[in-house]
Amino acid sequence: MSENDNNELERLRMNAENLSHCLHSLMSRIRDLETKNGDPPMKIGNNETDSSDCQVCSNETITTDEKSGLKKKIIVTERILTTKTFHSQPLNLSINNNLMNKLNDTSSEEITCENKFPIACNNEYLDNCNEKRIVKIPGNIAHKLDLEFVGGKYINKNDNLNLNTNINVGDVIEAIDNKQLTNRNQLLGYNDNLNLTVRSSKIGEGNTTFFKIMENSCCSNIGDICEVLDKNEDTFVVRNINNLNNIFTLPRSILHLNVSLIAPFPRRTICLVGSKSVGKNSVKQLLLKQYGHLFSTVVPYTSRERKNGEIEGVHYNYVTKEELQSRIRNDDLFEFGEFEHELYGSSKSDVRRLIRSGKIVILDITINGVKNLFNREFMPFVICIRAPPYQELVELHNKVYNTNKTDIEIKEIHNNSEKFYKYNKSSLFDITIVNRNHDLTVQRILLALDNLKNQSQWTPTSWIS
Repeated sequence: MSENDNNELERLRMNAENLSHCLHSLMSRIRDLETKNGDPPMKIGNNETDSSDCQVCSNETITTDEKSGLKKKIIVTERILTTKTFHSQPLNLSINNNLMNKLNDTSSEEITCENKFPIACNNEYLDNCNEKRIVKIPGNIAHKLDLEFVGGKYINKNDNLNLNTNINVGDVIEAIDNKQLTNRNQLLGYNDNLNLTVRSSKIGEGNTTFFKIMENSCCSNIGDICEVLDKNEDTFVVRNINNLNNIFTLPRSILHLNVSLIAPFPRRTICLVGSKSVGKNSVKQLLLKQYGHLFSTVVPYTSRERKNGEIEGVHYNYVTKEELQSRIRNDDLFEFGEFEHELYGSSKSDVRRLIRSGKIVILDITINGVKNLFNREFMPFVICIRAPPYQELVELHNKVYNTNKTDIEIKEIHNNSEKFYKYNKSSLFDITIVNRNHDLTVQRILLALDNLKNQSQWTPTSWIS
């Protein structure tokens, strides 16, 4: 099957899944309205004259018990939604082409994976990085190589000896003069030059560890995953997993997070972060509305009085200031604050309760809140919601959302989004999504969560140790 066929097949599968979700939501809404109005669950009609898109068929079967002579009637009623029930809703024509080009542009940064592991899916790159090469060294210094035996292979451990052999830290020595290296003693007793068959080690092939860079440096950026090939009291010798041939040193003082690549597993909480008015809450509410059987969220607490129209347990949980202060002292609130002399906060206990019920907890949360949940108990998947470019944001607010915001207000939304992303970039984010369309953002989140079940993940080592 060609690559184009595979792409088309993937699109058709996604469309079919979206249609099934639409059908499920429609049927649920019909049942809710029928129950609310006191109507029977289903209305039997004459399908010979029924011309509506929703048709109801009824089949009746009568059987007689041979022993007792009693008759039993079975009625099976089916509600059928025809395919013409679904109609596509076009966007405003004045911006339709512009937005659709952006949505279909695979080169645009719609979704960015901050913890990507390209080696796992790019076999051509992996083959190039592990090409074997011949290195010629004097035989009388071969025994000085600092080799580590790991998994049946001899790996060069460090370059502190300054032998100038063109053998890098982390290189695997496979053979000497075309003879497989199986014993360190094979390096002894030579005076003539030796031809060593050498290749770069694969990721994790040696006795190595990994960490995620949490601050920019001259050789690396925030979010880079590095493999530690060697270390001493002052420095790490590392390589970036995105470029195995790029080996460099970093100070031991650099801010980093120890991580491990582990087998696929689902996350317990989904944290949506971003600046104000980028659509985090709208995306969260859409997920809760369409996929309430999968997701749930917590209701915050407040010490203020309930206002007219507010519902206990829906808008807030109303408690005393003393109770909230007690929760703060007991470290039960993952985020809290004070506004107009009243306390507000969200509880870890509520998150635990929802996790135990089998739901994925989705939160519209601050960076500080994420840090309080960033542990093996809650295992958050952090998604940064980012605003689109300024001109597109203006068109969305004026012609799609009709928010009546001024250009100055929209410009402030865009600037705040860029500042938030650059200031916090990749420090805790798993993915970043440009929110041009709420429905599309929801689908991208669902796709990212589905990938967690099928792809290995860089995860803080403390979560699994």
